[in-house]
Amino acid sequence: MGWVVMGGLSILLLLALIRFGRLPRKTWEAAAAAIVLGLVGYSLQGSPSYPAAPAQPLASNSKAAEAMILARSEMDQTFSRARPYLIASDAFARDGDYKLAAAYIRSGIRRNPQEADLWAGLGLQLMLVGEGRMSPPAQYAFDQARRLNPRQPAPDYYKGLVLLFEGRPDLCLALWQGLIENAPKEAKWKKRVEEQVAGLKSMLQQSQASAPAE
Repeated sequence: MGWVVMGGLSILLLLALIRFGRLPRKTWEAAAAAIVLGLVGYSLQGSPSYPAAPAQPLASNSKAAEAMILARSEMDQTFSRARPYLIASDAFARDGDYKLAAAYIRSGIRRNPQEADLWAGLGLQLMLVGEGRMSPPAQYAFDQARRLNPRQPAPDYYKGLVLLFEGRPDLCLALWQGLIENAPKEAKWKKRVEEQVAGLKSMLQQSQASAPAE
C-alpha cells in the first residue's frame, strides 16, 4: 500500500471511488484510514494496474502526525503530572522529531511511572517513530497505560487504527464501538470517535453493496 500526503479528500469521494470501481478494492483500506481519521493524510498513489508506490515516511507527513497527536491529546486527563511532558513532547513531534519526543516522555516516566497518560503518549510517539506501525515497544507502552488506567482510551483507539491500516476494518470497528459504549458522557474524544465509527460503517456498507455478486 502506497500512502502519500494529499488534501481535500472527502469521504464522499472515497465512497464514489469504491462504488464506481476507480479505487482498487485491495487498497481501499489504506485510503479508508485517512478518511475515517479525518487526516489531510494518507491516500493512494499510482495506477490500479501497477504495483502500489512505496510508503512515504511518516516523518514527512506532518499533517497526518498532527491529527494523530490531536486525537491522543483529547484522551489525556486535563490535570495530571503528565501534562507538562506531553505538551513538550507534542511540540517536538510537530517538528518531526519523534525520537526526541519519545525520549522526553521517557524522562517523565522515570519521575512519574504510574502516569497512564505518559505511557499512552509514549506509545503514540513510538508508533510515529515506526512509521505508524505497532512495534513491540509501542505495544508495551500502551499495555502499561491500560494496566495503570483501564479507562484510558488511547490503547484501544490506536490498536484499532493499526488494524485499519492493515486492512482489517471490521476489527477496528469492534474496538472503536467498545470505546464509545464505555466512554464517559463528557469525554472530549467521544464525538471524534463517533464520527469516525459512522464513517467507517458507511464505508463498509458501501463496499459490500458494490461488491460483485457471486
